[in-house]
Amino acid sequence: MIDMIVLYSLLFFIGLIILESVGTLKNIYTKKILVILISVLLIAWLDIFSLLLLTVYSTFIVYVIKQKKKWFDNILYFVIFNILLLIFIKDYYLFFDLKTIYVPLGVSYYFFRLIALVIEYRKHKSHYEDMPLLDYYTYVFFFPIFPAGPIQRFRDFYILENSLSLEERQKTYLLLFFVIFLKLAVVDTLLYPFAYDTMYHAVIHDLKSHTIDDKIFLFGFSAFIHAYLDLMLYTEISKALALILGFTKCENFNRPLLATNISQFWQSWHMSLSNWTRDYVFFPTLIKTKKVWISTYASMLVIGIWHSISFNWIFWAFMHGSALNFYLWLRNTILFKTLTKYKVSRIFLLISGNIFTIAFVSSVFIIVAIHDKDVMLQLGQTIWHLIKLTLL
Repeated sequence: MIDMIVLYSLLFFIGLIILESVGTLKNIYTKKILVILISVLLIAWLDIFSLLLLTVYSTFIVYVIKQKKKWFDNILYFVIFNILLLIFIKDYYLFFDLKTIYVPLGVSYYFFRLIALVIEYRKHKSHYEDMPLLDYYTYVFFFPIFPAGPIQRFRDFYILENSLSLEERQKTYLLLFFVIFLKLAVVDTLLYPFAYDTMYHAVIHDLKSHTIDDKIFLFGFSAFIHAYLDLMLYTEISKALALILGFTKCENFNRPLLATNISQFWQSWHMSLSNWTRDYVFFPTLIKTKKVWISTYASMLVIGIWHSISFNWIFWAFMHGSALNFYLWLRNTILFKTLTKYKVSRIFLLISGNIFTIAFVSSVFIIVAIHDKDVMLQLGQTIWHLIKLTLL
């Protein structure tokens, strides 16, 4: 065990030395070539099938762009086609009952990134027709954002004009080490076992006796916090590695736990994903339907499908879509507008809004945190049993 830790530590530090040397390169062409080479080797080491799929799909995309094909003239059909293709790759075992089907690493992230690229090309062809292939493949294979995002746009991905100073580089390394420590020591070692071992089994024990108490809400909250910290720390790692290599970083979270309403929560939670759905799902659907509530449900459905095409995630998407539409209606009521006029009532709305928002988000997260279908069925039966007892 100790030997493996020493080995991985040695490989990690060797990797940092390589990244440092690449990041300080003045020759941009050489830097991009080395970034692609390192990224391809790392992706192949992690998951060779993902590398093959990404290579084929990205090459097809750039071929169509370079050949100026008209296949992508209807953006809505293109987005629908790619989302259906993503569903097929990730979850088609639901239809064919192939339980051991393989899901490529990072498939949702690079599908959404390339969909965004094609849409941007459609809107601003003159900016992309002369797109260098080296820049394109650097963007496609850039390994810091490969496994867990964020969904960085091509227009926001470029080499920084000025390299980091010695002080900035030292701060970046300290941040990287601190984030990795939090990920391994806190999130993986402490929080995950508490949420998915201690609390999860306590919930199962209660469900067997057809009871629900505060344990299930503590489970939902701890699972939600685990998901937040896990994804947020992955994002911080990718940002640090991007800066070390001399590339731009992409923000993905803006203190979502302080959100005072569900709309603000989605403006600060997984921002690269929520912004993607806003630009490529919400507004196009709004233009077609003229209905905000339909656009909201469509956006949340795509976010749900992005995670997995399953009843859990689709119902989760419906709940969040309903909450967003309810808040949209609520903020336009006379009572709400009246309360926002006074300082004391505004403070009350902010505090109560934050409590209700986090309580709602963590409670709904229970739906997707429980992966066992039998446990979900048991939860539904218990809730129905309690409803019948209340009505009687």
